[in-house]
Amino acid sequence: MGADTNSKQTKKNVSALSNLLGPKILTKDGIQNTNSVLRGRDLVALYFSASWCPPCKQFSPILAEFYEHARSSKLGLEVVFVSSDKDETSFAKYYKTQPWTALPYGVEEIRKLGLDFKLKGIPTLVILDQKTGKFVNKTGRDDVLNCRTGVGKMDPAAVKSVIEKWKATEAVSLEEANLAEAKEGILKQILFFFANRPLILFALLYFIKNNIFN
Repeated sequence: MGADTNSKQTKKNVSALSNLLGPKILTKDGIQNTNSVLRGRDLVALYFSASWCPPCKQFSPILAEFYEHARSSKLGLEVVFVSSDKDETSFAKYYKTQPWTALPYGVEEIRKLGLDFKLKGIPTLVILDQKTGKFVNKTGRDDVLNCRTGVGKMDPAAVKSVIEKWKATEAVSLEEANLAEAKEGILKQILFFFANRPLILFALLYFIKNNIFN
């Protein structure tokens, strides 16, 4: 009974990612079923990138080193390349340099993912919890970069630590994540406003002090 329930839950979760990414995914062995490829993973990292983007070309080999450490240590991570390339030839050439999976070129899910995650630029690495199909964070790029040692090599212990941190993060729905980001954006705008207008801030604090606390 318990095993059957767990199996149904796994299928439900993977189906959630299949609905998000589409039914088919590109691997080094060709097009395969998304559910089959992602089943058994703990985390899925969506790598928004393109061959025409210089920062992407700099980050891709760093992410590849991170990915190889994660894969060899069986840390339960899969990366999915989400391409912004302008033609299929460029996409195919760029994907040949990458060791992970990818969304097939030109599928509708690529455009939708960019809108859903409110993508502001590339490269961006969005982390999803495969167990729930929910959002973990979209600061994966910074996390990966921070795993390098002083000489630019990937630190295996740091790779494991970052992935464990991702796994321990409470995943939320995309709606909740976007709402939290919107609130954070408003707070930053307010702080920026007062940082550049200190006299207004002092006047406001003076008003509060004399009219509320007195």
